[in-house]
Amino acid sequence: ERGRQRFDAVQARGAESVALAASAYGARLVHVSAIGADENATSAYARAKGIGEKLVRAAVPSATVLRPYFIVASP
Repeated sequence: ERGRQRFDAVQARGAESVALAASAYGARLVHVSAIGADENATSAYARAKGIGEKLVRAAVPSATVLRPYFIVASP
């Protein structure tokens, strides 16, 4: 975490913003979360991911939530 790039700002509120926009347009939503996401976790990252899932589901109940173990980005 640095500056404004806080777990809660990105993983929770950022996810909520995307979900609210999807809801406003009636779009389907796939939310990429993480293994261990839990709003009661001791890890700030896992807690933010869990809160993000909750906020996404509140905005778009039909959202698909993925909890991948590992993601690799191609160069």
